[in-house]
Amino acid sequence: MEKLLSVTVPAYNVQDDIKKCLESFCIPGLDDDIEVLVVDDGSFDKTKEIAKKIANKHPKLFRYIRKENGGHGSAVNMGLSYATGKYFMIVDADDWISRKDFVSFVRQLRTCDADLTVSHYVRNHGLDSHRVNSGALEYKKKIPFASLEMAEYYFVLASICYRTRLLKEMHLKLPEGCYYDDLVYITEPMRFVSDVMFFDTAYYHYRVGHLTQSTAKKNLAANYKQHRAIVKRLFAYYKRYQADTAQMRYIAHVLEIACADHYYILLQCEPDVNLAKRRLFEMDRFLYKNHRQFYEASDRQIVCLHMLRKSKYRFLSIYRQLVKIKRKIQKEGG
Repeated sequence: MEKLLSVTVPAYNVQDDIKKCLESFCIPGLDDDIEVLVVDDGSFDKTKEIAKKIANKHPKLFRYIRKENGGHGSAVNMGLSYATGKYFMIVDADDWISRKDFVSFVRQLRTCDADLTVSHYVRNHGLDSHRVNSGALEYKKKIPFASLEMAEYYFVLASICYRTRLLKEMHLKLPEGCYYDDLVYITEPMRFVSDVMFFDTAYYHYRVGHLTQSTAKKNLAANYKQHRAIVKRLFAYYKRYQADTAQMRYIAHVLEIACADHYYILLQCEPDVNLAKRRLFEMDRFLYKNHRQFYEASDRQIVCLHMLRKSKYRFLSIYRQLVKIKRKIQKEGG
Protein backbone atom coordinates (compact mmCIF):
# COMPACT_ATOMS: atom_id res chain seq x y z
CA MET A 1 0.00 0.00 0.00
CA GLU A 2 1.29 3.45 -0.89
CA LYS A 3 2.35 5.53 2.07
CA LEU A 4 1.88 9.27 2.40
CA LEU A 5 5.55 9.95 3.09
CA SER A 6 8.83 8.14 2.51
CA VAL A 7 11.74 9.25 4.69
CA THR A 8 15.21 8.14 3.67
CA VAL A 9 17.84 8.06 6.42
CA PRO A 10 21.34 7.65 4.92
CA ALA A 11 23.53 6.11 7.61
CA TYR A 12 27.28 5.55 7.72
CA ASN A 13 29.16 4.86 10.97
CA VAL A 14 26.72 6.85 13.09
CA GLN A 15 26.45 4.54 16.09
CA ASP A 16 26.40 7.46 18.53
CA ASP A 17 23.53 9.29 16.81
CA ILE A 18 21.29 6.90 14.93
CA LYS A 19 19.28 5.69 17.91
CA LYS A 20 18.09 9.23 18.68
CA CYS A 21 17.31 9.82 15.01
CA LEU A 22 15.26 6.68 14.43
CA GLU A 23 13.44 6.71 17.75
CA SER A 24 12.25 10.25 17.03
CA PHE A 25 10.02 8.70 14.31
CA CYS A 26 8.40 6.19 16.67
CA ILE A 27 5.17 8.12 17.04
CA PRO A 28 1.95 6.20 17.78
CA GLY A 29 -0.54 6.36 14.94
CA LEU A 30 1.84 7.48 12.19
CA ASP A 31 3.07 4.14 10.86
CA ASP A 32 0.13 3.97 8.43
CA ASP A 33 1.26 7.26 6.90
CA ILE A 34 5.04 7.06 6.81
CA GLU A 35 7.84 4.67 5.99
CA VAL A 36 11.38 5.24 7.17
CA LEU A 37 13.98 3.73 4.84
CA VAL A 38 17.22 3.30 6.76
CA VAL A 39 19.96 2.94 4.15
CA ASP A 40 23.12 1.62 5.80
CA ASP A 41 25.93 2.71 3.50
CA GLY A 42 28.36 -0.07 4.47
CA SER A 43 28.89 0.94 8.11
CA PHE A 44 31.48 -1.05 10.05
CA ASP A 45 30.65 0.19 13.55
CA LYS A 46 27.45 -0.67 15.51
CA THR A 47 25.14 1.27 13.17
CA LYS A 48 23.78 -1.94 11.63
CA GLU A 49 23.11 -3.56 15.00
CA ILE A 50 21.30 -0.51 16.39
CA ALA A 51 19.27 0.20 13.25
CA LYS A 52 18.15 -3.42 12.76
CA LYS A 53 17.09 -3.72 16.39
CA ILE A 54 14.84 -0.65 16.09
CA ALA A 55 13.55 -1.73 12.66
CA ASN A 56 12.67 -5.21 13.94
CA LYS A 57 10.77 -3.64 16.83
CA HIS A 58 8.72 -1.45 14.45
CA PRO A 59 8.46 -3.45 11.19
CA LYS A 60 5.49 -1.46 9.90
CA LEU A 61 7.42 1.80 10.19
CA PHE A 62 11.03 0.98 9.31
CA ARG A 63 12.79 -0.80 6.48
CA TYR A 64 16.49 -1.51 6.93
CA ILE A 65 18.51 -1.60 3.69
CA ARG A 66 22.17 -2.57 3.60
CA LYS A 67 24.46 -1.62 0.72
CA GLU A 68 28.13 -1.26 -0.09
CA ASN A 69 29.70 2.08 0.76
CA GLY A 70 29.06 4.65 -1.96
CA GLY A 71 28.55 7.92 -0.12
CA HIS A 72 25.58 9.98 1.00
CA GLY A 73 24.23 10.51 -2.52
CA SER A 74 24.39 6.79 -3.21
CA ALA A 75 22.33 6.07 -0.08
CA VAL A 76 19.72 8.65 -1.09
CA ASN A 77 19.51 7.13 -4.58
CA MET A 78 18.91 3.71 -3.02
CA GLY A 79 16.23 5.10 -0.69
CA LEU A 80 14.43 6.80 -3.57
CA SER A 81 14.38 3.53 -5.53
CA TYR A 82 12.53 1.85 -2.63
CA ALA A 83 10.23 4.78 -1.81
CA THR A 84 6.47 4.15 -2.08
CA GLY A 85 5.22 7.36 -0.48
CA LYS A 86 3.45 10.21 -2.23
CA TYR A 87 6.14 12.51 -0.83
CA PHE A 88 9.86 12.04 -0.23
CA MET A 89 12.27 13.61 2.22
CA ILE A 90 15.76 13.01 3.64
CA VAL A 91 16.74 13.06 7.30
CA ASP A 92 20.43 12.54 7.95
CA ALA A 93 21.25 9.99 10.64
CA ASP A 94 22.98 12.49 12.92
CA ASP A 95 19.88 14.72 12.89
CA TRP A 96 16.41 14.09 14.33
CA ILE A 97 12.82 15.28 14.21
CA SER A 98 10.61 16.96 16.79
CA ARG A 99 7.68 14.60 17.31
CA LYS A 100 5.05 17.25 18.01
CA ASP A 101 6.02 19.34 14.98
CA PHE A 102 6.36 16.26 12.76
CA VAL A 103 2.83 15.15 13.65
CA SER A 104 1.62 18.61 12.62
CA PHE A 105 3.59 18.36 9.37
CA VAL A 106 2.16 14.94 8.48
CA ARG A 107 -1.36 16.11 9.31
CA GLN A 108 -0.99 19.04 6.90
CA LEU A 109 0.68 16.84 4.28
CA ARG A 110 -2.45 14.65 4.11
CA THR A 111 -4.35 17.43 2.34
CA CYS A 112 -1.42 18.74 0.30
CA ASP A 113 -1.10 18.35 -3.45
CA ALA A 114 1.87 20.60 -4.23
CA ASP A 115 5.09 19.42 -5.90
CA LEU A 116 7.18 20.81 -3.05
CA THR A 117 6.63 21.58 0.62
CA VAL A 118 8.85 23.93 2.60
CA SER A 119 9.00 24.19 6.39
CA HIS A 120 11.10 25.94 8.98
CA TYR A 121 13.92 23.97 10.62
CA VAL A 122 16.08 24.14 13.75
CA ARG A 123 19.88 24.42 13.77
CA ASN A 124 21.44 22.76 16.82
CA HIS A 125 25.00 23.55 17.92
CA GLY A 126 25.73 21.80 21.19
CA LEU A 127 23.12 23.02 23.67
CA ASP A 128 22.22 26.03 21.55
CA SER A 129 19.37 25.89 19.06
CA HIS A 130 18.12 28.41 16.54
CA ARG A 131 14.96 28.22 14.44
CA VAL A 132 15.48 29.15 10.80
CA ASN A 133 12.28 30.46 9.23
CA SER A 134 11.33 29.69 5.65
CA GLY A 135 10.45 33.31 4.86
CA ALA A 136 6.95 32.40 3.73
CA LEU A 137 4.29 35.07 3.53
CA GLU A 138 1.42 32.60 3.81
CA TYR A 139 0.99 28.97 4.82
CA LYS A 140 -1.04 25.91 3.79
CA LYS A 141 -1.88 27.39 0.39
CA LYS A 142 -0.65 25.99 -2.92
CA ILE A 143 1.42 28.73 -4.52
CA PRO A 144 2.70 28.75 -8.13
CA PHE A 145 6.49 28.54 -8.09
CA ALA A 146 6.55 31.35 -10.64
CA SER A 147 5.03 33.76 -8.11
CA LEU A 148 7.91 33.41 -5.63
CA GLU A 149 10.53 36.14 -5.36
CA MET A 150 13.58 33.97 -5.95
CA ALA A 151 16.15 36.26 -4.33
CA GLU A 152 14.44 35.67 -0.97
CA TYR A 153 14.61 31.87 -0.92
CA TYR A 154 17.25 29.21 -0.40
CA PHE A 155 15.66 25.83 0.28
CA VAL A 156 17.95 23.49 2.23
CA LEU A 157 17.68 19.74 2.64
CA ALA A 158 16.31 20.19 6.16
CA SER A 159 13.38 22.31 4.97
CA ILE A 160 12.05 20.58 1.85
CA CYS A 161 9.91 17.63 0.86
CA TYR A 162 9.33 16.71 -2.81
CA ARG A 163 6.54 14.84 -4.54
CA THR A 164 8.13 11.40 -5.04
CA ARG A 165 6.76 10.97 -8.56
CA LEU A 166 8.52 14.17 -9.63
CA LEU A 167 11.91 12.83 -8.48
CA LYS A 168 11.37 9.44 -10.11
CA GLU A 169 10.07 10.78 -13.41
CA MET A 170 13.06 13.13 -13.77
CA HIS A 171 15.32 10.15 -12.94
CA LEU A 172 17.09 12.04 -10.18
CA LYS A 173 20.48 10.53 -9.46
CA LEU A 174 22.65 12.27 -6.93
CA PRO A 175 26.44 12.11 -7.36
CA GLU A 176 27.97 9.12 -5.58
CA GLY A 177 31.22 8.92 -3.64
CA CYS A 178 31.18 12.69 -3.25
CA TYR A 179 30.28 15.24 -0.58
CA TYR A 180 27.95 18.21 -1.16
CA ASP A 181 25.39 16.17 -3.11
CA ASP A 182 22.72 18.14 -1.23
CA LEU A 183 23.46 21.05 -3.60
CA VAL A 184 22.22 18.89 -6.46
CA TYR A 185 19.19 17.81 -4.42
CA ILE A 186 18.07 21.40 -3.74
CA THR A 187 18.55 22.58 -7.34
CA GLU A 188 18.10 20.12 -10.20
CA PRO A 189 14.59 18.89 -9.20
CA MET A 190 13.39 22.50 -8.87
CA ARG A 191 13.26 22.77 -12.66
CA PHE A 192 10.22 20.47 -12.56
CA VAL A 193 8.42 22.04 -9.57
CA SER A 194 5.19 23.77 -10.59
CA ASP A 195 3.87 24.73 -7.16
CA VAL A 196 4.91 24.91 -3.53
CA MET A 197 3.19 24.90 -0.15
CA PHE A 198 4.73 26.37 3.00
CA PHE A 199 4.05 24.88 6.44
CA ASP A 200 4.35 26.82 9.68
CA THR A 201 6.22 24.09 11.53
CA ALA A 202 9.85 23.27 12.32
CA TYR A 203 10.10 19.50 12.64
CA TYR A 204 13.69 18.97 11.41
CA HIS A 205 16.56 19.39 13.90
CA TYR A 206 19.80 19.87 12.01
CA ARG A 207 22.99 19.25 13.97
CA VAL A 208 25.98 21.49 13.25
CA GLY A 209 29.43 21.68 14.77
CA HIS A 210 30.61 18.10 14.25
CA LEU A 211 34.30 18.13 13.35
CA THR A 212 33.62 15.25 10.95
CA GLN A 213 31.03 17.19 8.94
CA SER A 214 31.98 18.14 5.40
CA THR A 215 31.16 21.76 6.25
CA ALA A 216 33.79 21.95 9.02
CA LYS A 217 36.50 24.42 8.00
CA LYS A 218 39.37 21.91 7.75
CA ASN A 219 37.19 19.48 5.80
CA LEU A 220 36.11 22.17 3.34
CA ALA A 221 39.75 22.56 2.34
CA ALA A 222 40.42 18.81 2.26
CA ASN A 223 37.32 18.19 0.13
CA TYR A 224 37.86 21.13 -2.21
CA LYS A 225 37.99 19.02 -5.39
CA GLN A 226 34.63 17.44 -4.56
CA HIS A 227 33.05 20.84 -3.97
CA ARG A 228 34.52 22.04 -7.27
CA ALA A 229 33.07 19.01 -9.09
CA ILE A 230 29.60 19.66 -7.69
CA VAL A 231 29.72 23.38 -8.48
CA LYS A 232 30.84 22.69 -12.05
CA ARG A 233 28.06 20.11 -12.44
CA LEU A 234 25.52 22.74 -11.38
CA PHE A 235 26.96 25.30 -13.77
CA ALA A 236 26.70 22.77 -16.61
CA TYR A 237 23.10 22.02 -15.63
CA TYR A 238 22.24 25.71 -15.52
CA LYS A 239 23.84 26.35 -18.90
CA ARG A 240 22.07 23.37 -20.49
CA TYR A 241 18.58 24.41 -19.36
CA GLN A 242 19.02 28.17 -19.01
CA ALA A 243 15.71 29.96 -19.49
CA ASP A 244 13.84 32.93 -18.11
CA THR A 245 11.74 30.94 -15.65
CA ALA A 246 11.31 31.22 -11.90
CA GLN A 247 12.77 27.74 -11.51
CA MET A 248 15.98 28.62 -13.34
CA ARG A 249 16.23 31.96 -11.54
CA TYR A 250 16.08 30.04 -8.27
CA ILE A 251 18.86 27.71 -9.47
CA ALA A 252 20.93 30.76 -10.47
CA HIS A 253 20.42 32.20 -6.98
CA VAL A 254 21.62 28.96 -5.35
CA LEU A 255 24.57 28.90 -7.75
CA GLU A 256 25.60 32.38 -6.63
CA ILE A 257 25.61 31.18 -3.02
CA ALA A 258 27.52 27.99 -3.91
CA CYS A 259 30.02 30.10 -5.84
CA ALA A 260 30.53 32.37 -2.81
CA ASP A 261 31.08 29.29 -0.63
CA HIS A 262 33.65 28.04 -3.12
CA TYR A 263 35.58 31.29 -2.92
CA TYR A 264 35.32 31.18 0.89
CA ILE A 265 37.06 27.78 0.89
CA LEU A 266 39.95 29.19 -1.13
CA LEU A 267 40.15 32.62 0.48
CA GLN A 268 39.96 31.48 4.09
CA CYS A 269 40.16 27.70 4.54
CA GLU A 270 42.94 26.34 2.30
CA PRO A 271 46.10 26.39 4.52
CA ASP A 272 48.53 26.46 1.57
CA VAL A 273 48.39 30.07 0.38
CA ASN A 274 50.15 29.37 -2.93
CA LEU A 275 47.80 26.49 -3.70
CA ALA A 276 44.85 28.73 -2.81
CA LYS A 277 46.10 31.38 -5.24
CA ARG A 278 46.43 28.88 -8.09
CA ARG A 279 42.94 27.58 -7.49
CA LEU A 280 41.52 31.09 -7.25
CA PHE A 281 43.04 31.92 -10.65
CA GLU A 282 41.53 28.72 -12.04
CA MET A 283 38.08 29.55 -10.69
CA ASP A 284 38.30 33.11 -12.00
CA ARG A 285 39.22 31.90 -15.49
CA PHE A 286 36.44 29.31 -15.49
CA LEU A 287 33.77 31.84 -14.51
CA TYR A 288 35.03 34.67 -16.69
CA LYS A 289 35.16 32.46 -19.78
CA ASN A 290 31.99 30.42 -19.29
CA HIS A 291 29.67 32.23 -16.86
CA ARG A 292 30.41 35.95 -16.92
CA GLN A 293 27.28 36.89 -14.97
CA PHE A 294 28.44 34.80 -12.00
CA TYR A 295 31.96 36.20 -12.22
CA GLU A 296 30.53 39.72 -11.96
CA ALA A 297 28.07 38.72 -9.23
CA SER A 298 30.86 37.28 -7.07
CA ASP A 299 32.84 40.48 -7.61
CA ARG A 300 29.97 42.47 -6.09
CA GLN A 301 28.97 40.08 -3.33
CA ILE A 302 32.25 38.86 -1.82
CA VAL A 303 34.01 41.46 0.30
CA CYS A 304 37.46 42.41 -1.04
CA LEU A 305 37.32 39.93 -3.93
CA HIS A 306 37.49 42.70 -6.54
CA MET A 307 40.60 44.12 -4.89
CA LEU A 308 42.22 40.70 -4.55
CA ARG A 309 41.54 39.92 -8.20
CA LYS A 310 43.04 43.25 -9.26
CA SER A 311 46.19 42.48 -7.24
CA LYS A 312 46.40 38.96 -8.69
CA TYR A 313 45.91 37.73 -5.11
CA ARG A 314 49.26 39.13 -3.94
CA PHE A 315 47.56 40.39 -0.77
CA LEU A 316 45.83 37.12 0.11
CA SER A 317 47.96 36.58 3.24
CA ILE A 318 47.24 40.13 4.44
CA TYR A 319 43.54 39.62 3.73
CA ARG A 320 43.55 36.49 5.90
CA GLN A 321 45.22 38.30 8.76
CA LEU A 322 42.63 41.06 8.59
CA VAL A 323 39.84 38.47 8.66
CA LYS A 324 41.36 36.89 11.80
CA ILE A 325 41.63 40.28 13.50
CA LYS A 326 38.03 41.10 12.62
CA ARG A 327 36.79 37.78 14.03
CA LYS A 328 38.79 38.27 17.22
CA ILE A 329 37.30 41.73 17.72
CA GLN A 330 33.78 40.40 17.08
CA LYS A 331 34.33 37.54 19.52
CA GLU A 332 35.67 39.81 22.25
CA GLY A 333 32.84 42.24 21.65
CA GLY A 334 30.17 39.75 22.38
